[in-house]
Amino acid sequence: MLARGLATTAYLMARSPLRTQHWRSATAAITLSHPLRAGQPVTAALQAPSLPLAQSVITWEYQNAAPTLGATLTFIPTAFGPCWIEAEAQLPDGRRVFARYAGEVK
Repeated sequence: MLARGLATTAYLMARSPLRTQHWRSATAAITLSHPLRAGQPVTAALQAPSLPLAQSVITWEYQNAAPTLGATLTFIPTAFGPCWIEAEAQLPDGRRVFARYAGEVK
């Protein structure tokens, strides 16, 4: 039954107009509303100039926090020292783009 479902999915994908779509790796970056400071809220946004991110699903991960979904990530750094933020956007057509930010909380 699983093999039949896979075959059907492959057949439908082969008939889709997306089968001829060429994918080139896109670059993305995470921008912050202001520098990281302990106790001050900061908003992170994912930027990918060559992709329309308005309709995408963006998953955010921040150091010591559970993953969240949203167009932006607002958080309050609580500890001084190294900090990382990751974002992955999945576009409606299935393409994905990823970015990582590494900084220092002061």
